[in-house]
Amino acid sequence: SPTERRALYAALRLGAQTRAQRELEAALGAYRLARAAKRAVDDAEALAVLRGAAVVGMTTTGAAKYHELVRQLDCRVTVFEEAAEVLEAHVLASLGKSTAQLLLIGDHQQLRPSAACHELALH
Repeated sequence: SPTERRALYAALRLGAQTRAQRELEAALGAYRLARAAKRAVDDAEALAVLRGAAVVGMTTTGAAKYHELVRQLDCRVTVFEEAAEVLEAHVLASLGKSTAQLLLIGDHQQLRPSAACHELALH
């Protein structure tokens, strides 16, 4: 009867959707594991290259984006050029536990320093 055929069709469709959803979730989990493994290999390779360098330069955006990599570098000295344009939060995000010296370089006659934090601007 048409009612039985519709019920059978709905049951088969639901079963197919459920199987497809399980397969998709399994594939997504496998993809996430593979992506994490690739990222770990890429980071290890980048860290090995950076550790071999005498000087490593990057923007504050790059330092924030690759914060974990910067942290693993264990830089003792951090230098900011055009320091008047760098926000305090970017400076703090770029510092690691091993930072012993922070150098802020800028021409006070070219760009006036500005602070995003009002309390810092007062001092």
